[in-house]
Order: sequence, then structure tokens, then C-alpha cells
Amino acid sequence: MIERRYLFKLVEKDEEYRSLQHFRQIIYTGKQNYILNEPDRFDTYSYNFILKDATTLDLVASCRLTPYKNGEFEATSMFQEVVSELDPANYIQLNRVNVKKDYRNNYLHAVLFWEITKWVQQNLPHQKFFSLCELNLVRFYKEFGVETLGEPKKIEKRNNKTYVIIAGDVATVASLMYQKFTKIKL
Repeated sequence: MIERRYLFKLVEKDEEYRSLQHFRQIIYTGKQNYILNEPDRFDTYSYNFILKDATTLDLVASCRLTPYKNGEFEATSMFQEVVSELDPANYIQLNRVNVKKDYRNNYLHAVLFWEITKWVQQNLPHQKFFSLCELNLVRFYKEFGVETLGEPKKIEKRNNKTYVIIAGDVATVASLMYQKFTKIKL
């Protein structure tokens, strides 16, 4: 087994943000075959994060947290009926979760969720998060205490893939992930 260590960081510098934009474009063009508008209007007030391989310093994953603003979350237009029921003071949206292909089977989606839950606990008042999730990943995230909200639906602007909203309590997810990750070496 290859032992890996990672560096999780809030994007704060222009060069980090440009690197993040480039990384997203590569992932989305290769994986989902569509072009993103970078930056999009949500980036201006979202918290963007990067995860680097501590050995190579390569950017291997990224994500962002988007708070409710101007009457919407990023997912509002895609899942209006579900998102409109969420309390904006209590929920924050996790989105733009991207993992480099060579690292996808190394629990990096979960590492990102774990790091994000710890960061939210330390820096924001939100107690819950939600995210759009491809159906093939739902069972994996349920191991960490998330639940699905609403019914799955195809999203045309996401290459007609089927998504569902997952949501979780930040403290519960952080605790369950801590228990899991203390048993494996990342």
C-alpha cells in the first residue's frame, strides 16, 4: 500500500485561484466532457479549497463551499423543490468537488469531506451541508452519515447525468470520518 499525505488549504492567493481554475477545467473537460465558465458568479463569494499531494505538491483535488446569497444556492436552479426547503442560516453547499483521475481510488472524496467538515466547524456557523451527488457515489457517502433529499434527476447542463442531493450534519460526518480514517493510512 502506498502511504500518502495531503495538504488541505483555503485558496487565498491569485496564483492559487488560477491554478484551481485550470485544474477544474482539466477535470471537467476530461471527466464530464463539458466546459465550465470559469470563474462563475458563485466563486466570488465562495470558499475555494485545494488538496495537494504532500510529496509532489501536485494539486490532486479541489472543492468549494458556497453560502446562500442573493436568494439562492448554486443548486437552486437544478433542485428548486429540495433546496428551497433548506434553512440558509444552517446549511452551506459543498460543490465543485474534483479529484484527479490517478487519485480517485484513494478516498480523496472522503478526505475532502472530512477536511471541509473540520474547516466548517472551526470557521462558520453552519451546522449542516448539502451537495449534488452522482448516484454511483451515494452509497459511499452514506457510510459517513449523509442522507438523500428528494428524488434523483437528470441534469441537462451536467451532461445529462443523474444526481441527487445529499445532506449531512457537519459534526456527525466529521466524527464518522475521523473514526474511519484513524483505521487507514492516507
